[in-house]
Amino acid sequence: DNPEKSNDEKYVILESLPDWVNSTEVISDYKIKDRYSLDPRLNPFYLEEDFNGDGILDIALPIKEISSKKVGFAIIHGGKNEVFIVGAGKTIKNGLDDDPSYIDVWKLNREKENTGTDTDEQGDLIETAPVFINQPSIHILKTEQGGGLIFWNGKEYEYLHQTC
Repeated sequence: DNPEKSNDEKYVILESLPDWVNSTEVISDYKIKDRYSLDPRLNPFYLEEDFNGDGILDIALPIKEISSKKVGFAIIHGGKNEVFIVGAGKTIKNGLDDDPSYIDVWKLNREKENTGTDTDEQGDLIETAPVFINQPSIHILKTEQGGGLIFWNGKEYEYLHQTC
């Protein structure tokens, strides 16, 4: 249960989700897999797009792990109703924090060619070789500091670090 939200607020949030999500039973009683509660801390409340490139809409939702209070995202693949957790106590490939509570902006990224950043042996910031992402990804960031992309690599979600 999420004591921070009244039943009316929970109802409004659940009713705001696309019908296909509510009909899956992946979300029940404001929770996903009983370990995570919905956490409408970001605007927009959800992102809906074909993140895995299978031609069926998917949804990404901000969540909070109930036991640890760590925040993150649940990405639900439409059709298969597979749930992938990013953050909220779990790290993903290439190292997004398991509690990205610093994120204050998220939006869709539809660019195919994306450049990341890394550091060289001297600790200087350098651009990585372009990464080609064929389907939309999730651009997350901390305002005026930077962020990166969460994207499906064909098997799992991974993170491409970028900076302002």
